[in-house]
Amino acid sequence: MIESMKCFGGYSGPFCEACPIGTYKYDYSYAVCQPCQNKPLNSFYNKKGQSTSECSYQCSPGLEHVKNNPECFSAIQLQVQRVGGVSVTLSVFGIFLGIVLVIWIILIIHSRAIQKKKNRFKKSVYDGVLFTESEEFQVNDSAVTARNMAMKDSDIWSHTARMYLIGENSISFPWYIPKDFPARALDPHSKDKFLRFVK
Repeated sequence: MIESMKCFGGYSGPFCEACPIGTYKYDYSYAVCQPCQNKPLNSFYNKKGQSTSECSYQCSPGLEHVKNNPECFSAIQLQVQRVGGVSVTLSVFGIFLGIVLVIWIILIIHSRAIQKKKNRFKKSVYDGVLFTESEEFQVNDSAVTARNMAMKDSDIWSHTARMYLIGENSISFPWYIPKDFPARALDPHSKDKFLRFVK
């Protein structure tokens, strides 16, 4: 039977061989190598011949180096740890959600204000301009007719009549064709044709 030799720390056995990876042995003695128990999850031992219970280890592939991440945390766990822990992270996240909610409410209020302004503008544009039941078919000598609305070839060769639009040519109030055409813009016959075209 071969007995263990007295070996330096990190070495053991009859020929004083280095302790295998994941084991250690203290000082110059006859002791045998003992299992290391200091590595965290998501890591592995990477050196043999260890002379202390604080065995060398390395984080698993894909994780930050053990020098900056001694507990071998995942990326999310590491960021939470750097912020100050779970409670601080939840507080910061709650504040962020609160700010987003406030911004969202402000945008809704602003959008409604723009919509009201747009509606008021439309009303001011239409008042006294659109056809009414009593005026829809009123035509007099001064009314604009299809004949005097026609453009000459020298004006715009591809157009034959004027087009009336309402709007500001902006994102909040773009140009559009009104369903009810402005009063006296066309004679009743031409107006009916135009309304059928719009519909």
